[in-house]
Amino acid sequence: MINEVPTVQKVEEELIEHYDDLKNINKVTYLGKSDNVTFCIETVNTKRYLLKRHMETNSKSVIESELLWLEELEANTNLKVQRPVSNINNQFISEIIDERTGNHSYWTLQVWIEGETLNRQPTDVELKN
Repeated sequence: MINEVPTVQKVEEELIEHYDDLKNINKVTYLGKSDNVTFCIETVNTKRYLLKRHMETNSKSVIESELLWLEELEANTNLKVQRPVSNINNQFISEIIDERTGNHSYWTLQVWIEGETLNRQPTDVELKN
């Protein structure tokens, strides 16, 4: 079922072959499920990534548009954004097909940005920044 949360082992098994950056995974941490299922991936050389399994309500073109926008923001502004990481096919989206069910899911990888959750409404200055 597309809405079930994949196990950490399943994440490692299915995605390690799609991203050169994930060849040496040290730790996979499940972060949660809201619009997407998210994981923090840490490699043995301490690089960290945000891995997303996009819900089936998001089309591939919508996901790709978002990632291209992030890439442009990162390249052409001073904003600190989660830069998308290309897979081994030089694409931002990896499609995984479940051999048992034939269901497919879209996965993306982005560079991790350290931060913390703001547990209040941001101020006008914070929004502007």
